[in-house]
Amino acid sequence: MFTSITQRDGQGAEYVTIIAPTFEQVMRRFRDGNLAAQGFSIAGRVMPHHIVFDDGSGKDQVFNGAPMITATFVRSSETRA
Repeated sequence: MFTSITQRDGQGAEYVTIIAPTFEQVMRRFRDGNLAAQGFSIAGRVMPHHIVFDDGSGKDQVFNGAPMITATFVRSSETRA
């Protein structure tokens, strides 16, 4: 189970967050996606998180409430040149 989320900030930096059950799976996805060669580097601590999604239904737990490892990677606009 992998989830990747990509977003850009107002300064042109691009962020990718990878969510997986284990650290090894997060890093495999990073490696398999060739993100280092694309200029991405780790943006912060890799930590287990309980993921909550509020869709207004009151059923806001995802991944059945299991903690997931999340890692966010960043690429600056200069790196993409």
